[in-house]
Amino acid sequence: MISDGGLSRSRTIRRAYAVGAAGAFLRYDGSDWSAAAGMGSGDVRSIWGESGTNMIAVGDDGVMTNDGSGWVNAGVSMTGAL
Repeated sequence: MISDGGLSRSRTIRRAYAVGAAGAFLRYDGSDWSAAAGMGSGDVRSIWGESGTNMIAVGDDGVMTNDGSGWVNAGVSMTGAL
């Protein structure tokens, strides 16, 4: 529940994503979390996206992008730890 100057409104989360160790990638569909595949085997440090068809993740395997059809390595060279 969000309070705004005496007005209250609720916000429903319809989609969320979480990433983590060993390529973990979880998707929330508004009611349940489920594991999704395709992130590689390294730790994933962060994820950003405008929608389920425009996402970027960074981690030990480099920069990955997803256009809704699956994760692919973006081919961005990195040195050092993230």
